[in-house]
Amino acid sequence: MEERTSRLPVSASTTNAPGDSVTDPQTPAAIARRMARDGTVAMAVGSLAAGLAAYGFQVLGGRTLGDEGFAPVAALLSAHSLILAVLLTPVELLTVRRLTLARGGAPDAHDRRSISVTIVVALAAMVGFVAATLQRFFGGDVTFVAIGAAIVGAHALFALGRGALAGRGRYLAYGVASGGAATLRLLLVLPFLRDASPTVFGWAVAVPPILLLLALRPFHASAGLARVPPRSGSGALMAGFVLAGAISQAFVLTGPLVAGALESDPARVASVVSVVFVTFSLARAPLLLAQNLAARLLAGLTKLVAQDQRRELRRWSHRLGAAGLVLAPVAYLFGAAAGPPVIELLFGPDFRPSATVAGLAVAACALAAASIFLDQVLIALGATGKLAAAWTLALGVGAVTLMVSPGDAATRVTAAVLTGELAALVAVLVAAELAGPEAPDSGYDLVKRAMDMTLGSVLMALTLPLQVLVAAAVRLDSPGPVLFRQERVGKSRRTFTMIKFRSMQAGVGDQPLREHLARVADVGWIDPDRHGTGPALWIDDDPRVTRVGRWLRATSFDELPNLWNVIRGDMSLVGPRPLVPEEADLLGPEAQARHRVRPGVTGLAQVMGGSSLTYPERAYWDLYYVEHRSLLLDLWILLRTPLAALGRRPRISRPSS
Repeated sequence: MEERTSRLPVSASTTNAPGDSVTDPQTPAAIARRMARDGTVAMAVGSLAAGLAAYGFQVLGGRTLGDEGFAPVAALLSAHSLILAVLLTPVELLTVRRLTLARGGAPDAHDRRSISVTIVVALAAMVGFVAATLQRFFGGDVTFVAIGAAIVGAHALFALGRGALAGRGRYLAYGVASGGAATLRLLLVLPFLRDASPTVFGWAVAVPPILLLLALRPFHASAGLARVPPRSGSGALMAGFVLAGAISQAFVLTGPLVAGALESDPARVASVVSVVFVTFSLARAPLLLAQNLAARLLAGLTKLVAQDQRRELRRWSHRLGAAGLVLAPVAYLFGAAAGPPVIELLFGPDFRPSATVAGLAVAACALAAASIFLDQVLIALGATGKLAAAWTLALGVGAVTLMVSPGDAATRVTAAVLTGELAALVAVLVAAELAGPEAPDSGYDLVKRAMDMTLGSVLMALTLPLQVLVAAAVRLDSPGPVLFRQERVGKSRRTFTMIKFRSMQAGVGDQPLREHLARVADVGWIDPDRHGTGPALWIDDDPRVTRVGRWLRATSFDELPNLWNVIRGDMSLVGPRPLVPEEADLLGPEAQARHRVRPGVTGLAQVMGGSSLTYPERAYWDLYYVEHRSLLLDLWILLRTPLAALGRRPRISRPSS
């Protein structure tokens, strides 16, 4: 039964931060105080400072050296960022996970072996890259070989140090390390600007991590910390993480290098590399923040794993995935409009990208930032194999896009990055669903859940302007809250809080509802075999409905916030509409089968007559859907829903024989 027939109160719910005790105060003020005390705010501030200082360093380099002179620094920073993300970030985050699970213990022999191998591979990768591209990107200057090795060696130790800080809960020191490294990098080049060269900017990247390690002493263990008992399997955990990182970061960080390789005009290679590099550098603002805050999120999610709170872990995966999918279209519009003039202002006209390239880059980085956060769910679970499989699938999508997309080198690369990141986010969401407490029972359930997450988030983004207008209309029409929250019965008869736009007067009683349910109860159990009997679904001429509410009900716009319930996993796009508990109690044994599936925003009963059906007729269509559900039927219902919302639906009580 809709809010059209009910107004039962439900208590407000709160959202815990990952790892928080459910008994902790969850008011905004309490959460802010707790985050300030444990250093989480310092991590966020340090991340913002790191991003600003990194941009300042790049702007200074571009302005001082020009687009061709900056090309060696751009290539070096691109390779460094890729190695950092693919090889050194796993070192840091698995150290966080290990120490969090052990509550402060020291790494065992298995961890030391996998870490040592990873660092050696990182050094070899940087030296090999610089040597192989010495003539193309570095003008044949062998000094860059030593600079590259120094950068990777220093940041390898820095990754271990930051992992130790976060794993032991030293979040304030972690924030200082994050912001300090980029700030020192910027300060070190200032005295040399008059005679600056690419090598000066290169050495400035290598030195700050060593200075901060000496100052913060992250490897100094506090007294009383126990050593972790030796465990095998860390090598496989590291390998899965490295493979996933290699693919995930390759989309964004190899963009400048791939664009340079695709450019057919040798005279334009350096310019294309620099333009794509600075475009992604600015677009990566949310990505840099996500990378620096991943350690804090991982620590909280790992605590949820240790406490076996898999359901809460699943909710976090839904929130993180939905955030990326909803923000990506907005990010594209913002990047296309603001990106080119901002880049020209900061770096000069030679660096200005097209609006398409800037928009695609910003949208791709918004998805990548959400993926970094979402990846932490699988890392906390130790499911790095599933993580690697999800990103491998995404790599194929990006490669196909690169081959078939039209346009110049920069456009093709940014389009491939965007489609790859989108495919990756969906794949990681599915992988998190498979690793959660309610893994899909069949291939159909798995595909449908992926469709719910993807299409639900896209619809949420597309309808956001409409929802803003509806919210304003509800607020202006009558006093009271814009949203209506109510307890409904979901899959397996578990209750959840459904969200809709308010269509009734605030504060009115629910006596009309109770009288309506009493008339339904007088008929007896609601079952599909009682065809054509019983009251209608709606309360006719309900005096509690507002003027705007009548319009919302006629168009079904009041149900648009249900999309958030779809993203959270409480509902599906297609399924029987969720009932209030009092109405669910009136269902007969056969009609209870509706609770075998998630309730839907729309359903077969809605397109077969909707509110004009009687209770048994709706029960019949709900049961028919449960027994015959398929992707084709779901798609048919989705296509029929707009016509049904506009009132162009027949009243079909059951199929003709």
